[in-house]
Amino acid sequence: MARTTNISNYYIRIDPRTGYTSDPVAYAKAECEAMAAQIKRHVDDWKYVDVEQETEDVCEHCGGVWTEASQVFNGGCCQADEDAEKARLATLERAEN
Repeated sequence: MARTTNISNYYIRIDPRTGYTSDPVAYAKAECEAMAAQIKRHVDDWKYVDVEQETEDVCEHCGGVWTEASQVFNGGCCQADEDAEKARLATLERAEN
């Protein structure tokens, strides 16, 4: 069998301009909330208008993209990740004994 891609829906995505601020995420959120309010006020026939966010899992130590199924070890993406895993395993081993 070959892979087939079906179109399941259409939607409009509006990305705000990100200004040069000290907190671009907060700025983008505020801009999106203002745009959503304007859409609700000025556009007819909409079913759903809301501000949503995208997330990305990253290593707390180095900020690298999270690639592993584990919630606590990212496969050794950095030395701090390796060290934290060694400490976690040592704690588990002590608890078992």
